[in-house]
Amino acid sequence: MPDRIKIEFAQSKQDRSKQTLDDILEAASNLIEQADPDLFTSRILAAESGYSLGTLNKRLISIENIFIWLIEQGQKKHIKTATRIIEDFDPALPLQVLVF
Repeated sequence: MPDRIKIEFAQSKQDRSKQTLDDILEAASNLIEQADPDLFTSRILAAESGYSLGTLNKRLISIENIFIWLIEQGQKKHIKTATRIIEDFDPALPLQVLVF
């Protein structure tokens, strides 16, 4: 099993293509926040982002990349939240207060 799965999106030097990818990633984030797995299909992502399925496939290389990217973003968000909670914890308090 690999230590880390590599997420690859098609690279482009054109600002318009970069904006397309940003739009798709933002639409995917919006869909995932709705917490309904049935909403997260490539067709719904295409509709939400305003781009065709062909554009999604071209920019994402593989539609699975967006799922992996979203999982990674969620992990980063949770780690930042946990880090903030630990950093803000008053060391004068018992550790049980932090845990519960």
